[in-house]
Amino acid sequence: MVEVTRIQYPVGQGCFHVGSIEWRRQPEDANFHYVYDCGSKNKTALTHSVKAMAKRLSRIDALFVSHLHEDHVNGLDQLLGAVRVNTVFIPHLSVSATVAGLVADAADTPLSHSLVDASLDPQRWFGERGVSHIVRVRPPPPGKGSVADAGSEGLPPGREPQYAEIDWDPREARDGDLAKGPADLQWMESGEMLAPGPEAQTLDWVLVPHVDPELQIDLTRFEGEVANVLGLPDLDNLTTRQLADALRDPGQCKSLRGCYIRCFGANHNRVSMSVYSGPNSDPNQQHWSRILPLPLHFLFHRIGVVGWIGTGDAELKDHQVRGAWERSYRKFLPNLSTLLLPHHGSDRNFSPELLKYQDLACCVASAGDPSQYSHPGVEVIESVRLQGRIFRHVSERPGTLFCERIQE
Repeated sequence: MVEVTRIQYPVGQGCFHVGSIEWRRQPEDANFHYVYDCGSKNKTALTHSVKAMAKRLSRIDALFVSHLHEDHVNGLDQLLGAVRVNTVFIPHLSVSATVAGLVADAADTPLSHSLVDASLDPQRWFGERGVSHIVRVRPPPPGKGSVADAGSEGLPPGREPQYAEIDWDPREARDGDLAKGPADLQWMESGEMLAPGPEAQTLDWVLVPHVDPELQIDLTRFEGEVANVLGLPDLDNLTTRQLADALRDPGQCKSLRGCYIRCFGANHNRVSMSVYSGPNSDPNQQHWSRILPLPLHFLFHRIGVVGWIGTGDAELKDHQVRGAWERSYRKFLPNLSTLLLPHHGSDRNFSPELLKYQDLACCVASAGDPSQYSHPGVEVIESVRLQGRIFRHVSERPGTLFCERIQE
């Protein structure tokens, strides 16, 4: 008997999603717990949510960081101090794309030295906070399908997405006193599957990360201009201190922002990581059921599609970005029931194409109420409701917490 719980916590303008996959007749340490992002503009609401989670869970097996933007990650220090986190999954970005994201973020809010450090040296930053493994998830090559494209037209029939070979063992079991050194580095490809634990490949439940492709337009030019502003030959040996000091200096920060706008314009596609959590099998052959939140809920089960996808700040209105996303998730989209809308339900990131999946039941926006950014967008809410889908706005108000429970 397996039970899956998914909670979208009410943190306001940000994101904090926690999932648990639990085996009823197994010891607690056989269960698997994961988090997707931990950050918010509303730090009070975020603190309450992290404390509530920490009362239930003592460890997190997998932490997925969609991208290192303040309102998605500024709660990581608090999370890592409250519970033990074993493995962190982050997008694999070039140095120039990482710097571009930080320069863009600095235009909205002053960046902490900690955030710059986590962006440029995640192995050390997370390792010092007790994380055993960093897994960098590679985006699909530009213009090509991901590994999850296997089995589609033009490829050998019968091939399936493969499981990534990930070492889940905590570092203490191998390194003893080195538990706070740099985290071990591993790699995986977008569209590869993760079993919820080293012995769980027989379970009909997988986690599948996908990283948006870097759009290569003007990245080389941007790198050259930034290196010139910082007085460096290139960005290969850029240090945290050099970049953090430049972003704090008003003159240099303005110059770096000018580099960004000349190369990308005011709005640059942000590379973000999505994650699918759901069954691996054909929806017509499943026995998963949703537990309805009613009195005597154990009598009220609804069998059907139960998959979830979180999208971070993915620019899914862009057809290239959305095309790569759909190729990674081609096998799993028929199982999509709940979609965490991109960029807090922003009109700029949303496409009505996201609503075409037959069994999509609910769209969730994690945003402030009110939001200074007008999230979620009116067009998004209208599109979702006109398509007959449930729309849920999870804000900083405790009553908006969104919880799903699923059983096999």
